[in-house]
Amino acid sequence: MKLYRSLININTIKNSVVSIGMFDGVHLGHTTVINRVIEIAKQKKIKSIIITFSNSPISYFSKDIIDLQITNYNEKIELFKKTELDYLFVIEFNEYIANLNASAFINDILISLLKVRYIVFGYDNHFGKNREGTFKYITENFKEIKTELIIASKKDKITISSTSIKREIVNGHIINANKLLGHPYKISGIVVKGMQLGRKLGFPTANIAYDN
Repeated sequence: MKLYRSLININTIKNSVVSIGMFDGVHLGHTTVINRVIEIAKQKKIKSIIITFSNSPISYFSKDIIDLQITNYNEKIELFKKTELDYLFVIEFNEYIANLNASAFINDILISLLKVRYIVFGYDNHFGKNREGTFKYITENFKEIKTELIIASKKDKITISSTSIKREIVNGHIINANKLLGHPYKISGIVVKGMQLGRKLGFPTANIAYDN
């Protein structure tokens, strides 16, 4: 897998299939989408691409909201490396991306730059300014691009989504969260000195400064 951190200075890509999204947690629902992207690429002998973001669009638009991520930047990349994906673009969600309407995103990035022939959508997937870039919009306005919609996946009657996984984590249901993720939930950070209360009880613990 080749990793790009921007949409400039990339090697020429002739034809590709792509999916776009935050992919927070790279959970089982995401895995279904990713695997379908890879499957189409192999069938059509083209390149498989995922475009995701290094920062949260929610936090970008609402500066007072801290959108805690299930996986941090490095964890997300490591999970993608375990797939057979050809290209991963992890780009910054900035003013340019925020103001790029769906038509410009498709023409300037997907068609001109990445030579996209297929787009795989998750059930709640969209992109472009005002969330214009939906499955319906692409299907109706860009006949040269084939589209495919992946329906929502469920586990134990729970719809698999980043939101539902965050809810399980907040409620302390880590086992349930892991079932939806398809991999163990992790917390990363710097170990800092605490009040050493655990040591006094005979159970030394590590205090982690969590900044994600």
